[in-house]
Amino acid sequence: DRLMTGMKGGQVSALPNITPATFMKSLYDKRTELMNQAGKTGTAYPQNFAFGFDRYVAAADKLPPPSELPLLSQQLVIIENLCNILYEERAKELIKIVREDPGAATPTAPVDGGDAPAPAKPKKMETAGLYSKLHFAIEFKAKESALFGILNRIARDKMFMGVSSLSISKDGPDVTAE
Repeated sequence: DRLMTGMKGGQVSALPNITPATFMKSLYDKRTELMNQAGKTGTAYPQNFAFGFDRYVAAADKLPPPSELPLLSQQLVIIENLCNILYEERAKELIKIVREDPGAATPTAPVDGGDAPAPAKPKKMETAGLYSKLHFAIEFKAKESALFGILNRIARDKMFMGVSSLSISKDGPDVTAE
């Protein structure tokens, strides 16, 4: 019982009584807040960054169907948590976030140009159980020390998360001639 209680501690619940219009307001408010936090910590991001919600940000007048709102509200909270970890650990640049999109016609493109698979279109989510498994792919630039900090924070976060794939590349040479 204590183990189950402990595991439920970081569980993200869907927002209660949410409508498509209130979700869109929450999305735009959270997007603005995350952009402001990125500016304060010096984390760069692309212009018009949508934090994985490209379908709704690109077509501002498109409202999500009510059946997708519980999952979308959970994903918004999870992305906020992940971004806070990246910001606090001083990631240099946030390049892309890909999330499972239940309303997309096809799964989104791979994050790194083809090496890592994109999160698959989710199957019907079970909301009554203790957990549900959601996949996110995040592409960012960070120094090695920041990367270790990010991975450690993900491992010890109250929200149960795990890294299933990691692709690392360097921007410059290891040794410079002087």
